Amino acid sequence: MHKASENDDSAEFRKEKFQSDSFISEIGVLEEKNEFILKTPPSDDTSLMTRLHLDSLYREKAILSLCLCWAFVTLGWAVSQFGPSFLDFQIITRTDVKKASGFLTSRSVGYLAGAVLSGNALLLSTWGQEGHSYVQALHFSFAFGGITSPLVTSAFLQETLEDWNDVNITDTGNVPSYKFTDCNSNVSQQTYSACTNSNTNQNVTAAPGYAIGDSRLYVAYILTAVMHISCAVPLFIMFLRARHCQRKKQKTKIDQDIKRISREMTFGFKILVLLSLCLFMAIYCAMEDTFTAYLTTFGVTQLNWSKVQGSYVTSLYWAVFGFARFLGIWVIKFISPAKIICVLTIVLCIDLGALSVFAGFNIDEGIWACAVCTGASMSLIYPCVIMWTEEKLLPVSGKIVSIFMIASSSGTMTNPIILGYLMETFTPMWFTYLLFGESVVLMILFLGLLLIARVSESRFGTGNSQNDVRVEIDLTSTKHV
Repeated sequence: MHKASENDDSAEFRKEKFQSDSFISEIGVLEEKNEFILKTPPSDDTSLMTRLHLDSLYREKAILSLCLCWAFVTLGWAVSQFGPSFLDFQIITRTDVKKASGFLTSRSVGYLAGAVLSGNALLLSTWGQEGHSYVQALHFSFAFGGITSPLVTSAFLQETLEDWNDVNITDTGNVPSYKFTDCNSNVSQQTYSACTNSNTNQNVTAAPGYAIGDSRLYVAYILTAVMHISCAVPLFIMFLRARHCQRKKQKTKIDQDIKRISREMTFGFKILVLLSLCLFMAIYCAMEDTFTAYLTTFGVTQLNWSKVQGSYVTSLYWAVFGFARFLGIWVIKFISPAKIICVLTIVLCIDLGALSVFAGFNIDEGIWACAVCTGASMSLIYPCVIMWTEEKLLPVSGKIVSIFMIASSSGTMTNPIILGYLMETFTPMWFTYLLFGESVVLMILFLGLLLIARVSESRFGTGNSQNDVRVEIDLTSTKHV
């Protein structure tokens, strides 16, 4: 009996050992498969779902990218919301165009304060060689938020009558009087210009069913606040999770081929490159923000549009802007960033020149067409500049993108001050004049950057070098498979 019991125990032990060895062997095969996926760049043979299922690192990257895209949706929403709201801000705060432009400058100051962080640099550092399409997807998300925001915000704007000329709007309460003057006169304090075909004077208190001083604009901005919270929460959870895993993780060193520029530039030449790029970014971002922020105001004061019409043309701009960025996810695989930037800056210059002509003759159809062309031509410039900088000039690190953001914020801070003064002192047509002049400067700057890139290649190297870089990838042993 004793021997039979020993034989049973021995057989049970061998069975358990066999199962354990089989399990370890299976785990080893999965680890080798995961390691192969990590070391090897994605190919057509490796499907997206397979990588998401087997590769925990790839899955974390995908979740992070989705969170960043949603954050950029809310950013685009907030940026494009200002334009249709601009006239209501003037009425609520009892300010003119010049003073109300300070709101846009204040927003740019906040944007400047957050320039130490950037989704662009984070995506490039996360995906490496795969980052180009992801950067385009990130900026498409920004445009998607810009498309929907004016449409939603227009439902909460203060109602106004459409066709009036020399209409004095008064109210017996604490709200000051707002005088609507002819479009050819200068806009003075608490005055909004509107061109009409009639020459009648009439006193009204508000649009039918609406009292001056009442505003539901806060509803639209509460929605914006909720959206920002919804994108901050998952990012904060990922941050806490990363800190928790950091205590348990094991560091696995994996050889990866990272294709990044490796020219050793002189300090003076690097400063020249950075200054040129920052100036280009500042002017471009100033143009982009100014166009969307003042388009509705320009339509109402110069072209006799209603604020709802201004919101619609702003949404049309963002729709084309977003669609072009969506196409850019695939276009960038076939056309170099330099060619895209060159073509779009030329088209932008021509388009804004045409906008000045159409606005001068009050051709509404031409204004709408120019809004479409401007949205298309502005869509890919910013992300392509980042990718072109990475390919031809400097590695785009977090510090470099932060410098770009600071320069961009500086441009968006100064442009409203200048434009608000010009529109208030002279004529709303300065909206088109200033944008056209800046587009010419933008085109000249890009030609200068092309020259700098050629000099850089001739003096410090021709093209990118592919180096074997030792990259530390943090893996959690319990979640690797």
